[in-house]
Amino acid sequence: MLMEVDDNYLVENPTPKGIVSPWRRWNAEAAKEDHYTIERHTQICEWVDGIICSTQTLVDEYRAVNSNVYLCPNSVDPDD
Repeated sequence: MLMEVDDNYLVENPTPKGIVSPWRRWNAEAAKEDHYTIERHTQICEWVDGIICSTQTLVDEYRAVNSNVYLCPNSVDPDD
């Protein structure tokens, strides 16, 4: 089973306005709600057979949690 990522969900990454999405909460912060967490995402990344990433930067980050990481660049033309 492969999973695909187009952002780094292994770390807390606030928006430019400093807002952290509930998706990226840590277990302790999300315990009372049914949100995905950084820890759970990391565990899934370790469990799957491989990870498909949209950029080389993501490939480099995700290799820390899974040795089978593949680059599949976004197919949208940046000018579009």
